[in-house]
Amino acid sequence: MEPAPERPIARWVRLRGITTTAFWIDQWLRDHVGRAYTAILAIGLVLGISESFNSIAGSFGGGHRFDLARDTVVVLFQAGLLINQLAQVHLWRMEQRARRAERQREKEGRPAP
Repeated sequence: MEPAPERPIARWVRLRGITTTAFWIDQWLRDHVGRAYTAILAIGLVLGISESFNSIAGSFGGGHRFDLARDTVVVLFQAGLLINQLAQVHLWRMEQRARRAERQREKEGRPAP
């Protein structure tokens, strides 16, 4: 028996939960780690990009080596970047909703709260 196809609304609800959680984690990190968190994200972005280039070059060269510490740091930075990006999506969606609500209030002639 095939599983029932997933409804589009269920996907949006799941996306909302993921982005809301990422937003909360991102805010918590900003509040508790501060500027160091932003610096870590910037360093992570640079390291992630350079590691991706190295990985691609290594794949073509055939020489694969495994470095647990380096690979762990890269994965942690990538996870931090993913959390940050999901939080940005959450903020964008909140701003979109606020603009939509404002347009609706203007259309109905109601004052802003």
